[in-house]
Amino acid sequence: MNSHDHTPDSHDHAPDSHDRSEPSGPGRPLGFWLTTVDRAIAREFAAAFDDLEVTRREWRLLNLIGGEARDERLSMKLERRPELVASLVERGWIAGDAGDLHLTDDGRAALATLGERVRGIRSRIAEAVPADDYATTVATLEAIARELGWSEDRPDRPGRRFGRGPRRFRDPHWAGPRFGHHGGSGHADGDDHRHRHGHGHGHGHARCVHDHR
Repeated sequence: MNSHDHTPDSHDHAPDSHDRSEPSGPGRPLGFWLTTVDRAIAREFAAAFDDLEVTRREWRLLNLIGGEARDERLSMKLERRPELVASLVERGWIAGDAGDLHLTDDGRAALATLGERVRGIRSRIAEAVPADDYATTVATLEAIARELGWSEDRPDRPGRRFGRGPRRFRDPHWAGPRFGHHGGSGHADGDDHRHRHGHGHGHGHARCVHDHR
């Protein structure tokens, strides 16, 4: 099963007026909780990556090139757009030519640091409920996704709009079975939509990254 630790790119703010119109307590619908959890996880990832100033797509690229994860969609995108790794090459984390990229020692160190932080987020989420409840939740969401047409060989394209206005529903399968008690490296997030300001190199001062989810 192709695992994408793919976080939907929502707007990173508290539920808006539409959300507040939803019934309170246990009467809130599934969509409300999916959006709320998505935004909360996005904030956790942004905070975890902030000091290294790495985007979640860059983390996925490090995982992909380092052989820690399989991501067919990102692999195809990288084939079409090798410039996606330009910032990582500039930082000295990736070296090589297109089609033969590899992590440098600094790149492996950065990936290890990021991986440790992501495991901490996963543990916190998984331990919020009993293991059986967590497994049931994941299995339930997968069953709903499949009923609505999702499959590994035909995943929804992230960023597709439904309805009117700026609100978007994006591919949620990043939070699939590999994310949790028995999860592997995983792949965080789809394409990042973040504002960056400034330039630089190294672990601590490459870019300022702000989610505008």
